[in-house]
Amino acid sequence: MAATSHYRFAWNGISFDLPRRWELSEHRTTRGVTRIAMEDATAVRLECEWLYPRRAVEVETVRERYLDRAKALSDLAEQVDPLPTDALGWTGHFYRMGEQRTLVIAYYQSAAAEAPFVFLRLHFDATSTEEPAAAFRMLARSFQFANDGLIPWACYDVSFLLDHRFRLTGSSLDAGRKLLVFGWGLRRLCLWHFSLADVIRERGTLAEFAANAVNTSRSLPAVQVKASGPETLAWRRKRRYPIGHAEEIGRWCFRYYAGLCHLPERNQLAIWVFNYRKPDDLTVFREGFRPGEPIA
Repeated sequence: MAATSHYRFAWNGISFDLPRRWELSEHRTTRGVTRIAMEDATAVRLECEWLYPRRAVEVETVRERYLDRAKALSDLAEQVDPLPTDALGWTGHFYRMGEQRTLVIAYYQSAAAEAPFVFLRLHFDATSTEEPAAAFRMLARSFQFANDGLIPWACYDVSFLLDHRFRLTGSSLDAGRKLLVFGWGLRRLCLWHFSLADVIRERGTLAEFAANAVNTSRSLPAVQVKASGPETLAWRRKRRYPIGHAEEIGRWCFRYYAGLCHLPERNQLAIWVFNYRKPDDLTVFREGFRPGEPIA
């Protein structure tokens, strides 16, 4: 597929290339299992679930469970074909269901240390513009995982690297405003990305916009952010919370670090507020956050 027809998607430790028309439509993490769904303008095209096993997954046990679940599909399918042999680490089949409908069921399992176990479903029908084998091959060849060091995140027009200790706890993904909330123990990081930074700048300084955006978000009840320069932020505790808000007291995190980064190549403004406990926490964040970093 042409280079311009796909993009890099990275979420919670795994990454791969996808057709540009497919966008994230659902995500959640429950009991260590992350689930995402991707869809185009017509239908859901990808469903993917993964986890990092605490102990090695028995290959034979997984294979038997897969074959047992796949048998019902095999009985319904008009044709069943194995995945391409160059899809290293992947096991599964193409199921040709008739009326131009193809379903791909596959799982990824690697002997590499701390590798994730990944299960996915790809859906193709008469409205699909992608060829099933080519779409799966692109995904499989580009698949990577990371669970240590700096973890890549990339979805829509947003990308960054973040220390592996931060775990996604919430999100609000709108067209021009995307908020991702991360937790590291009881620490909390709110990260916003706003589009059309050039328009924002025409109406005032980037810091003034950032301060207003943070203060109206209701994500930080105890503090107020203010512009301390054209592109720098400061914070102060609200008068009615001189010794802390109940939410801060419960987490025992009373320090804040607010900042912003203009990303002109994407016409974006990234804003963050990190609520932490001790100075070493801030060092981890400063060394472990790289806004706008392109995802390889």
